[in-house]
Amino acid sequence: MALALVLFLILVFGVLVTLIPYLRGKKYTNLYEEAYKGMKSGIVAFDENFDFIGANPKAFALFPKLAELKVGEKIEGEDFAELGKLLRGEQVTYKTNGKFFEADVRQAASKSVKTLWLMDKTAERQVDLASLQDILKQSLAKTP
Repeated sequence: MALALVLFLILVFGVLVTLIPYLRGKKYTNLYEEAYKGMKSGIVAFDENFDFIGANPKAFALFPKLAELKVGEKIEGEDFAELGKLLRGEQVTYKTNGKFFEADVRQAASKSVKTLWLMDKTAERQVDLASLQDILKQSLAKTP
C-alpha cells in the first residue's frame, strides 16, 4: 500500500513538473500576444547606434521591411529612409494608407536603448479637418 502511494506521488509530481512550466509559459505568451494585438501604437526599439532591437506587430505592419532585420542589424538604407528620420527625430509625423501617426522617441530604462512610439492620430486629425471645414463655411457665409 505504501509503495503504491509513493509510486502515485512520484507519477503526479513528474507530470506536474513537466506540465506546469509549459502551461505557465503558454499562459503568459498568450497574455503578451493579446496585449500586442490590441495596441494602436507601433513601437520600435533601437540602440544609440540605430541597431534594431525589436518591434511590436503594429510597427511591423507600418514598416514591413523591419521583419527582414535581425536583432543587432542597423536600421539604415533606402528601405528605412523615412523610418530613420523618425528615429533621429527629424520628422515627427508619418502618413500611410490614409492614417496619420505622431512619432515620439523615448529613452528606455537602459540609457543605451530608445523606443520610437508611433501613435495613431487619424481620428483627431479628422476632427481637426472637420472643424476647419466648418470655420471655412462660416467665413464664406459671412462674406458679402
